Amino acid sequence: FLTIFYAAVLYGGLFAILASIEALFAINFSSYIYIDLFIAVIGLIAVPVFVGFIPRINEIIDDNDYHKIWRTVFAFIIVPLIMLFSAILIVYILTSFANTNYYGTIYLISALVTVFLSLAMIFLLEQFEADYPHIRFFNKYWPFVMVAVMIGFFYELILALVSQGFTLTTSIYFYLGLALLALLLVRLIKLSYKLGHGQIIGVTSFVTAITIAFVPFINILNLATYSANIRFETLLTQAGMLVDGEIIPADNDVTTEQKNAISNYVISFQDIGFERIRCLPQDFKLADFEDVFGFPQSFAYNPDYAYLAYGTNVEVIDFSNMNSASYQDFLYISSLNLYQDIESEYSSTYDGVSGIWTLLKDDLEVIEINMAEALENFYELFETSVDYELDLYTQLKYTPSNEEFDVYFIGISGLFSLNEETYSVSEANFYLGIK
Repeated sequence: FLTIFYAAVLYGGLFAILASIEALFAINFSSYIYIDLFIAVIGLIAVPVFVGFIPRINEIIDDNDYHKIWRTVFAFIIVPLIMLFSAILIVYILTSFANTNYYGTIYLISALVTVFLSLAMIFLLEQFEADYPHIRFFNKYWPFVMVAVMIGFFYELILALVSQGFTLTTSIYFYLGLALLALLLVRLIKLSYKLGHGQIIGVTSFVTAITIAFVPFINILNLATYSANIRFETLLTQAGMLVDGEIIPADNDVTTEQKNAISNYVISFQDIGFERIRCLPQDFKLADFEDVFGFPQSFAYNPDYAYLAYGTNVEVIDFSNMNSASYQDFLYISSLNLYQDIESEYSSTYDGVSGIWTLLKDDLEVIEINMAEALENFYELFETSVDYELDLYTQLKYTPSNEEFDVYFIGISGLFSLNEETYSVSEANFYLGIK
C-alpha cells in the first residue's frame, strides 16, 4: 500500500509539473509522455527507490508510524517537486518579455502556492535536517529562492494595481503576499519554524484572514470599493461626464478610448456590487448602461469588431429532438482544433483563415462545416451580439446548404469585423450527426 501511495503522490506531482510547463510556455507534450511517466514511476522509481533505498518501515504499521509515512512523502516527493516548480516559475517570469503565453495572473497564483508550500515544508521537516542532507540544503537556501519568487510576485502585483487598482482579486493577492513576505522575513532573520512554534504560521494566517474579511476600512471589499470609486470618478471627470457627483450622457468630445475604459470599469463593478459605486444611479443594472452613459455597453470591446456569443443553459441533451434515427452516430465536438475523445479513427482540423472545420474518418474527409457561415446564421437569427439565455438548444441548430447532416450547437462564439464584414469563430461546442 505504501509503495502505491508514494508512487501516486509522485506521479500526481510530476503530472502537475508537466501540465504546468504546457500551460505556462504553450508547449504541447504528446499524451504518451504521461503514459511513459506512469510506467517509469511504477517500474523504475516506486519499487527500487521507495522499497529498496528509503529507510524501511516495519511491515506491521501502527498509529505511531504514520508520521514516518508523511515524512517520506514530504521529504522525498513534495520538496523536490517544489524545488523543480520554483525553478520553472523563475524561468517563466524571466522569459515573460519573449513568451507570448505569459499571463501575470498565473504567476501570481503559482507564486503564492509555491511560497506557502515551501514555508510549510520548512516548518514540518526542520527537525529532520540531520537525517536528510537535501532537507538541510532546502531549509538553508530555499528561502532565498522564495525571495526571488516573491520579488517577481510583487512586480506583477504592482503592474496589476497600476492597471486595475485595488479590486477584490488584487486586494487578496496583496494581503496574502504581505503575509507570506512576513513569514519569509521571520525565517531569514533566523527565527526558525520549530515544531513548538507552529503558531507563527497559524497566527499569521489567521490575522491575514481576519484582516481580509472583517477589519473595517482595509478589508478587501472596502479597499476595492474605495479604489473603484476614486478611479471611476477620475475617469468620468476627465471625460466631462461627472457634474456635481452625477453622471451625464457622453457628448461627441468623449473619445472611443474613454468609452472603452468606462465600459470596462462598469463591467468590473459587478464583483463588488453597483450599489457601492456612489455616482451610479440607485438600483443601476447593466441593462441601464446606454440610458445612463449615452453610448452602448459594447464599447467595452474593440469598436472595429462585434463580439458574438451564443449558448444554451440546457444541461441535459434530449436526443429525441435530433432526429437521431437518420444518423449512425451523434458526436459531441468540444474543440475546433483536434478531437480525440471519440473512437480513434475520427479526427478533425480547423482552418482559422477560411473558417472551415473538417471531420475526418480514417483520414478521409466525411463532413465539412463553414463555421463563419454558422456564426453569421445565428447573428442574423437573433439580431443581437450576445445571448446566453437561449432556453432550447434546438435554437442553435445549423443545417448546411447541402442538408446532408445537422449540427446542434451547445455554444458558439467569435468576432464580426465591422470593417471587413467577415466572421471568425474562436470556440464552438456542438453535437454533429454522422450518417
